[in-house]
Amino acid sequence: MRIDWKAPGTFFADSLLLGNGVTGVSVLLKPCLEEIALSHVAFYSGEAPNHHGREGAPEAFWKSREMSLQGDHVGAYDALKGFIGEKENYGTHLPVGTLQIEQYLDDCCDYERSLDLVTGTGRCLFRHSGFRQERTVRCLRDGMTTEVSFKDDTQMNLTIRVVGERIENCQADEQALTFVARALETIHSNGQCGAVLHGIIQVEADGLVEPQRDHLHVTGSEILLRIQMVTDEKSCCGVVTDETEETLPLPKI
Repeated sequence: MRIDWKAPGTFFADSLLLGNGVTGVSVLLKPCLEEIALSHVAFYSGEAPNHHGREGAPEAFWKSREMSLQGDHVGAYDALKGFIGEKENYGTHLPVGTLQIEQYLDDCCDYERSLDLVTGTGRCLFRHSGFRQERTVRCLRDGMTTEVSFKDDTQMNLTIRVVGERIENCQADEQALTFVARALETIHSNGQCGAVLHGIIQVEADGLVEPQRDHLHVTGSEILLRIQMVTDEKSCCGVVTDETEETLPLPKI
C-alpha cells in the first residue's frame, strides 16, 4: 500500500513521518534543500506521562494527517493546533534538531513523492537538467538508525549540517558528522532534570567526503547517510553532567 504525491512537502502537515519507536524523522523530500527534523523518545518537555501535554493530542494529529491526505491543508493546519502542547512543543516531545542537506539544482521537473505504508519508506524521484535523481528515507528497526540515500545519473554536490537551538559541539571528519543535543526541560521520575543525546551521521559515497569544521561537503553519484542517536542510562535517568557526556560511546555500524 502506497500514498503518492506530485509535489514535495512545504510544511509539517505535508511531511512524511517515519520512525521505529525510539527515533523518528519528519521529512519533506525537497529537491534543493532537504530538511529532516530529528526526534528521539528521550527528548521531551516536562514529565514523560502527560505533564505539559494536551488532552486529545493524538486524535488531533491523526485528524490533521487525514485532512492533509485529502488535500485540505488549511483544515490540517487548524487541526494541528490541538496537537501543540502547553509549552509550544508537539505533545510532550521536543525537536532534537534539523538535518539540512543542500544541493544546487537547475530545472527540476517530473517530481514524484511516495510513502510505502508497509515498509515505512519515503521516496522521491525527479529530473534536473535532463538527469534523474532518486532519494529514499527509512528508519531501521534497530531503534536508533535512519538511512537517507541519494542516487543520481550525474555527480551530486551535497552540503550536510545539523542545526537547532539544542545542537552543540557539531564536528566533522573524513567519514562522519557528530553532534550533541541537550534537553534541559526533561523531568525524570526521580525529579532530576536533563537529557543528552549523542548523534553521528556516517557517510558512504562513491566520490569525496570533505570535512569543514562543523559540516560536510560530499560529492558522488551514490551517497548514503546513516543517522544514529543514542543516550546513556545516566543521562536518561539522572542529571546530565560533563562526566556522562565523556563516557557515552558513539554508535558503531
